[in-house]
Amino acid sequence: MDKKIIIGLGSGRCGTKSLAYLLNKQSGVTCTHEVFRLPWEFKETKIRNIHSLFSKKRKDVVGDVAFYYLNYVKYLINQYPNIKFICLKRDRDETIKSYIEKTFYKDHWRDFNVKKKEGYGYSVWDKCYPTYSDIVDKGQAIAQYYDDYYLKAEELQADYPEKFLLLNTEDAFTSDGQKKIFIFCSLDNYKIIDMPKINKTSEERKVMTYLKDKVTFVIKTFKRPKCLKILVKSILKYYPGFKIIVVNDDKKSIGFKDTNIKEVRPDNFNIGLSAGRNIAVSHVDTEYFVLLDDDYIFTEKTDIGKLYSILKEEKADIVAGEQINIPSKAIVDFYGDLEIKDKVLSLKKRKNKEVLKCDLVPNFFIASSSIKDKIKWDDRLKIGGEHLDFFLRAKEIGLKVFYTSHVKINHNVGMNRGKEYTKYRNNYKNSFLILAEKNNINRIKIFNRLERIIDLENSTVQTKNYK
Repeated sequence: MDKKIIIGLGSGRCGTKSLAYLLNKQSGVTCTHEVFRLPWEFKETKIRNIHSLFSKKRKDVVGDVAFYYLNYVKYLINQYPNIKFICLKRDRDETIKSYIEKTFYKDHWRDFNVKKKEGYGYSVWDKCYPTYSDIVDKGQAIAQYYDDYYLKAEELQADYPEKFLLLNTEDAFTSDGQKKIFIFCSLDNYKIIDMPKINKTSEERKVMTYLKDKVTFVIKTFKRPKCLKILVKSILKYYPGFKIIVVNDDKKSIGFKDTNIKEVRPDNFNIGLSAGRNIAVSHVDTEYFVLLDDDYIFTEKTDIGKLYSILKEEKADIVAGEQINIPSKAIVDFYGDLEIKDKVLSLKKRKNKEVLKCDLVPNFFIASSSIKDKIKWDDRLKIGGEHLDFFLRAKEIGLKVFYTSHVKINHNVGMNRGKEYTKYRNNYKNSFLILAEKNNINRIKIFNRLERIIDLENSTVQTKNYK
């Protein structure tokens, strides 16, 4: 291959995205970020794919930036004479702290059986990191990873000084640092870039302050304490000081210490999702509330301010964001228009755009608290069908419902729910029978993906999944 190749690397949480951004801003360069997901242990069959990717690129200089290239450096140098490596090194304590904050619901470094006991599930990224089976503490495992990573990086720089450059992150993106990178990579006609700031702007901070007294997060939970704690921790990370109401109808209390979190314990066990949500909303004393399932996880893309802005601009009652399953990263396209025809309730797809008016949206939405005087969930629908029923009636009374894909939340489907939760979760038949009788339907069609056939006479519900 005649092309120049630039590989960026570093432990992660050290500026690799910024490095890819910098390289992409240069004339004649195309650079991706973490495009391969290579295993930590060297596998030649995996790294061979790099050739086909780079050879398809039209520009003369191609590259990728990712932490997992460290054990592939020697192989790549032998294969490609025109290759250069830029390795970023951030402060050790800052890197460990950043990793702990970023991976509060994941653990890539410890043995699976150890981390499972603490509620961590499997992640597709686990294979990209080393496993430290003899280390019990997550922070210590990350620290060991950092030390091992840069010990090897220093050895590579010593062995290949003309191919491998190790730079401190704080210096790399200064004018002198950028110039050093460009000269090392033999890039002609390079351009010094004003790197974008990743911290919150003063305007974003103003929005956060404004919304703190206007928005309450409401969560109905049942037998998923690990999921719930991950969700709450993510809310507190991105929206500290906001009110959170948790309705928990399990026999055991969660026991939150934060004074902004109110745990409501109904008198009865397993009152159901609908009744629990009605109780949660009844405790809201702010102008708006954000409805959440207990297995959601907030990320930097969970922009409640954006949802609020759309709500005001469109004079809407409800505005929902996009739900992304993890670890698969599949988008849950559960939004569209509802129609009842010939006793069939159908959810029909709508063409997506930045802001879309529709009938039904996911369980991640901001709503005006005024809707609690207009509509409630049907307490009889404990689990199953309550979502369809709620938005059917929202449509009937003329609530304005919108959806946007520009605000996202993770759905933690990868975590093991346990046998107890699954037992109650699968007991949905009665709710669908009530839904069918209430709306005079005998079938539910969700796009061309799922169908439920309901026989009221024989009290049966048959589910068919289509690919």
